[in-house]
Amino acid sequence: MSMTTEPHAWERRQIEKAREDAVATVARLERSLAEAEDELAYRRELFGAARAAVDANRREMMAAHQQGARTVHQPGRRLPEAEAVYVGVPPGAVAALQRALVEDPVLQIREQEALSAASNLERRALQIARTLAHWKTVAAGLAEQTAPAEPTIDSPVTRAPTGPLSELEAEQAKAAATQWTAPEPSAAQSPASVSVSIRERLAGLAERVATW
Repeated sequence: MSMTTEPHAWERRQIEKAREDAVATVARLERSLAEAEDELAYRRELFGAARAAVDANRREMMAAHQQGARTVHQPGRRLPEAEAVYVGVPPGAVAALQRALVEDPVLQIREQEALSAASNLERRALQIARTLAHWKTVAAGLAEQTAPAEPTIDSPVTRAPTGPLSELEAEQAKAAATQWTAPEPSAAQSPASVSVSIRERLAGLAERVATW
């Protein structure tokens, strides 16, 4: 039976400290990831609301255009203005179009800011998740190093002697050697068949000598 080499007590303590640090890091990253995912859900809701506001404002523009209001870009004006295309256009349509034209750039800026915040948080959450996966692997590896090693049993055939044989073992080995018997010869090489073969060869040799 062979035992794996155990690390020194100081080495085990250092590994255990590293494992404790890794476990603490995993816990901290798990909290960070949960917070990032909660905030990401919130940021996505904000972006959805900003996107919906832009779409609603564009629909108001279209409705005002259908009622006879139009957009006019005056030279030197920062924002376009709304006016009636023909006489009899409802004043409310012109006012709605003017309000929508003023709000449109503001709403677009809010939408872009919400999208940027959500995108940045998505990248941050992904990075935290990758870092968390790494530290989980580190913690698992350190846990294996601090686990007690299990003894292994060597095969009787391949096991090498660890020292001189005792008197009892020597006697048992001697008895086993004396009790060992050689395997019986096969039929082709039995003693009877060998003797017959020799007699036949001698008889043949005598016949040849007689003819000389």
